[in-house]
Amino acid sequence: MTEPHRFADNPDRSDGQSAATFRQVNAQGRREALMTLLCGEDHATPQVVNSFQHFAEQERLSLDHLWAAYEDDRPVASLLIVPGAGRTAILFLSPIQDRRHVDVMAKLAHRACAAQDPEHIRLIQVLLDPEQRLAAEALGAGGFTEIAWLQYMERATDDGAPKQGLLGDAGEFVTWNEDLRALFSQAILASYEDTLDCPALLGLRDIDDIIASHMSAGCFMPDLWHVLVADGKPISVLLLNKVPHRQAVELVYLGVSPEWRGRGIGKKLVEFALARAREHSALKIILAVDESNSPANSLYEALGFVAHARKLAMIFTPA
Repeated sequence: MTEPHRFADNPDRSDGQSAATFRQVNAQGRREALMTLLCGEDHATPQVVNSFQHFAEQERLSLDHLWAAYEDDRPVASLLIVPGAGRTAILFLSPIQDRRHVDVMAKLAHRACAAQDPEHIRLIQVLLDPEQRLAAEALGAGGFTEIAWLQYMERATDDGAPKQGLLGDAGEFVTWNEDLRALFSQAILASYEDTLDCPALLGLRDIDDIIASHMSAGCFMPDLWHVLVADGKPISVLLLNKVPHRQAVELVYLGVSPEWRGRGIGKKLVEFALARAREHSALKIILAVDESNSPANSLYEALGFVAHARKLAMIFTPA
């Protein structure tokens, strides 16, 4: 991972290249900063802001970590850091429509993210669409590191999805319960060895934070979390969550221990995932995979998954 650029430690004013000031938004300035967040300098209508605040309230998204850059006491850029499970957070930022605000957003992102307490937030993530090139440039200058281009894929569960009982003598499945946390931890960590799936993330979080983050990705159901055990040892892990408000299941994580790779276990696990999704009345199964992970991409394509979007994943780690 490249060492991120760090700006001079000044909590408010920029370094002189612009007249902007940067600060966490108080309650009185929240609506105006949210207007900027949602639509940039063009500003959103009050109805859009009301809808967003209602959504945030329903989904229990905190608006406490809203920051803005001000010029002449008017917000010209803003961002929102939303803390999540596993000491992670998601970043949302206002549109950057021209190069004029790249430097402003870079400084704002650095000020806001560096101000987070690393005891509570270990990792701040952002997902950008391919056309958000200026945003990627600004965040890179603000201390974010590119992790991967993610391919978003899906397929129907009723399109020839097989039944269970596919693994033969490969092993025995166990499903999650808290007493098996150590087994699931062992399976996940073993699958990380020489992984091609976002390897730059390795070592940034402890295993309990990783598990908490996976549990929060949709609707966690213990019977959809599996470890495949052979000779008393975990050889692979398959984590599925239901997708809220959709008849879909997300393949949150699939990993195989190094000594069991190349034996077709991955294919059988995906087929098993399709069968489990059907049992839960899901019409689709969705996933995201690192584009540079060629074996995984080839496997999913061979099993009928179709890519429908791609996003750039970037992270910031508060010191």
